Amino acid sequence: MIIDFHCHIFPDELAKRAIPAMAAVSGLTPALDGTKSALLSSMRRQGIAYSVLMPVATKPGHVETMNTLALAQNGREGLFSFGAMHVDYEDKKAEFRRLKDGGIQGIKLHFDYMKRFIDAPESVRTINEAFETGLAVLVHAGYDPVSPEIHYSEAARIAAILPQLTSGTLILAHFGGLGQVAEAGRLLAGKDVYLDCSSAYREAPLSDCREVLLRHDPDKLLYGSDSPWFAQSDPLRVLKEMELSEERIEKICWKNAARLLAL
Repeated sequence: MIIDFHCHIFPDELAKRAIPAMAAVSGLTPALDGTKSALLSSMRRQGIAYSVLMPVATKPGHVETMNTLALAQNGREGLFSFGAMHVDYEDKKAEFRRLKDGGIQGIKLHFDYMKRFIDAPESVRTINEAFETGLAVLVHAGYDPVSPEIHYSEAARIAAILPQLTSGTLILAHFGGLGQVAEAGRLLAGKDVYLDCSSAYREAPLSDCREVLLRHDPDKLLYGSDSPWFAQSDPLRVLKEMELSEERIEKICWKNAARLLAL
């Protein structure tokens, strides 16, 4: 079984505009068109049992609408969803409670789109408020094409905030640092965080990615594709190329995710 812990979809009409625009910025050719129907079809083709959606709030005014959609989709059609949050959204605690009471297990934060550093006081406060509500927090880690010159959540900044965080589940996307896997390995591997194995292997030596996965707690590694940008089967191919143990691959592919999703 495979649980893809890092996917994105858009409402159909928005996908028609958003995917080409984002592709132009990133230079990527997406594997899917960004719609729910395309993701569900991909899951059937690629043998993905469940996918977890990670909505990104680029403006405070988008938060409630995105979370209403997340609540409506969560647990249906093989799709789970995290919620969205923006550091400038005013009543975070109430929105976090709405998500938790509705069965959502966590939120996604993407600091590059918010133009805030992850180690800024308001960023740390947002993460801690989510933890206090019992929500996990997945953050984009490392480089992002939307901000090529300024890296808002690079590995060093993430490492710096760990002592400031209250007890909670912090998940770092892209091996802990897109575009800086070796640095993420030095600063974050072995820390009390989860790492997903999405997309960073395309820009880093496979040996660096393998080293991160071997140095980190095998119970805190997650399968992630970053669909629609990459095929959902890609990480499995890469994991097999790394010659990891079957036990570690099994934990990455579904056991750890099933525990976080309370399946």
